[in-house]
Amino acid sequence: MCGKSRNKDRKLAGAARKILANIRSSTSKPIRYVLNTHWHNDHTYGNCVFVDAGATIVSSTECAQELASKGPAGWNSWNETAHSLEGFRLEQPALTFTDRITFDDGAERVEITRVDPSHSKGDAIAYLPKHKILITGDLCVNWAFGNNIGDQGANPENWIRVLDGLLKWDVKLVVPGHGGPVDLEKLRVQRDYLREIVNGVQSGIRDGKTVDSLARDINLTQYGSFGVNAAANAASIRAVYRHFTAGNTRTP
Repeated sequence: MCGKSRNKDRKLAGAARKILANIRSSTSKPIRYVLNTHWHNDHTYGNCVFVDAGATIVSSTECAQELASKGPAGWNSWNETAHSLEGFRLEQPALTFTDRITFDDGAERVEITRVDPSHSKGDAIAYLPKHKILITGDLCVNWAFGNNIGDQGANPENWIRVLDGLLKWDVKLVVPGHGGPVDLEKLRVQRDYLREIVNGVQSGIRDGKTVDSLARDINLTQYGSFGVNAAANAASIRAVYRHFTAGNTRTP
């Protein structure tokens, strides 16, 4: 599940009811499965709505592990009264997979694949080969808040490699984790945006620059909607700096 913006419209569990209502407005067919692309609250806190509607929650094993270990603390400390979790419950995935799982009813086929740790440790994507639709979760977004690269399990280098691979797929439509559907060009800009951050931070570390100077000086405005929010960009730059200087990845 995902919200539509960072604050006002990201209504977490409440948004799941709206999604369910939208589905019901176009079909009365049962909802069999719902995919958690990763464990973050805006993608999982509405699970119970779909479970109560008869769906099975599906995720990668790593996603399920992260939701089980990190989700309860976030749930129990949630204090946004405007986006209340009252009346909801934290529901864990019931069906997990290690690398790949496919659903095929003879008419439609959905191929779900776990990718290397990128936005989180347990990222998964879905592909509908008949329609050439790729569903990325937060590996790609289409809004003005950049990307959340600050998750402890995030790996920006893997993230770039994963996007490089996806750009070679036969895709007509990309459904991002936030915002409306896009084409592969948006995915390419997403990749370039992340690569600019990684290259800029690595170069800055080699030159002995401080994280404050990098957050101020790395220019991301050429990357369309990804680069318009200065605060989000600075947060991503700082997260990548921590990633490298903490010894998670060796800088060249």
